[in-house]
Amino acid sequence: MITQRTGSFSQEDVLNPDNASWRLGLGTLLQGLNSSMIAVAIGSISLSFPDASAMPWLVSALYFTAAVGSPTFGHLSDLFGAKRIYDIGLAITLMASILGPLSPNIWVLILARALLGLGTSAQSPAAIAMVMHLAKTRHTSSSTAVGVISLLGQVSAAIGPLIGGIVIVTFGWHWIFWINIPLIVNAYLWSRKVPSTSAKDFDESDVSTSARAAHRRGMFPSIDSCGIVLFCIALIALIYALLGSSAPLAILGLCISSMCFALFYCQERRISRPFIDFAFISSHPTVTYIYVRTILVNIAFYIVFYGIPQWLESKQGMNAAQAGLLLFPNFLAGVITTRLASSRLKSFTPPQLRRIGSILLGGSALISMLLFHFGMHPLILFATFLLGTPSGFNNMGNQLELNRTVRPQQLGQATGMFRTSQFIGAAISTPLVFHILQINSTISGGYLLMIAIVAVCIIVWMLDLLHHHLQEPRHKPAFRKG
Repeated sequence: MITQRTGSFSQEDVLNPDNASWRLGLGTLLQGLNSSMIAVAIGSISLSFPDASAMPWLVSALYFTAAVGSPTFGHLSDLFGAKRIYDIGLAITLMASILGPLSPNIWVLILARALLGLGTSAQSPAAIAMVMHLAKTRHTSSSTAVGVISLLGQVSAAIGPLIGGIVIVTFGWHWIFWINIPLIVNAYLWSRKVPSTSAKDFDESDVSTSARAAHRRGMFPSIDSCGIVLFCIALIALIYALLGSSAPLAILGLCISSMCFALFYCQERRISRPFIDFAFISSHPTVTYIYVRTILVNIAFYIVFYGIPQWLESKQGMNAAQAGLLLFPNFLAGVITTRLASSRLKSFTPPQLRRIGSILLGGSALISMLLFHFGMHPLILFATFLLGTPSGFNNMGNQLELNRTVRPQQLGQATGMFRTSQFIGAAISTPLVFHILQINSTISGGYLLMIAIVAVCIIVWMLDLLHHHLQEPRHKPAFRKG
């Protein structure tokens, strides 16, 4: 019997998936924290590096690499051991956290943000793989443990703008990077005794045939590196087109993006282990609908997330701490509505949850236009709270529809692509916010942001109606009960 103790837990406690989830969750805090603190740091960073055209890349860089890293690290966790991938992610995050404050120019800082996205994308899939492995070996449920990991990521994103604002006002923007270092060390110390998945040492008796084959071939032949490169170039070219300062540059970006997406599609249909499985997506029309809808609702969410703090700092004269405080109710509302949507699963179907989410999306934007007009802090707090209410219903409705559509053995792959869809929506939102806040108009930037959200909401409504129309003939026979 192992009696070694780690912190305040015995090794037996560490083998409990619920206890292990709290330890591993200390690493998953990093992605939510780093993706949200930047929302209130852009104003301060622009004073050190006055290149306005580079600011959208500073935000998008993390989401580019996270969109690629999340499913890739999930695959690598299966092949090479989840704990090894978890620690590699922490090491990459540590390097990025040191590089960021020492950056001599904005493009090195953007590189640091890209490395942050890559490093922090490893913890969540690796942590989930480890707790599910522990639950399987102990013949217990993993739902609570997975919920803890998701909750910690959500909470860190909620408090990120507030913490980031206080840190920036007190010490400067460099500290949104330095603050990671003690968190990384703490995550490593608390997670080091958590056992990895059985693939970690490539024990021939434990590792699957595909993992042994991948180990013999080396890492890269088992990864769709060509598809990943094409995907990154296509997405970067799309953002470049959206940021295009002139029509020729926008057209050039769209042409490159379209060509790379076409090559990417051909590449993914040709190989046996694609980065994004288009054969799987095309065989599940509902899954395609969910991915597109997820991209759209995340564009709307991140227009609020990045647009409101920049508008408050640049047009309302607030500092980073004040902007972070006024954004906090947005995440609080997301947590509340997620909990509410989860508790009402027996009363509402996934389509009903999505319908509530889309109504709240448009309604909150319209009401916020009026509240922003008065400019008083209590009303802005209420407006940001309202703008956070759709996220819980939209996320739960999309995720539950995905869960009930795909087979259990496809859920890991489907969830990875669902996460990628969220990151794509976040990346696309940043150039939109940039252009909206650059418009010289008598209309307030806050109004323009809300108009953009209403426009996205209308597209979501149209998509929902189209999906319902296409699915209706298939569902009609199910309602005939003699």
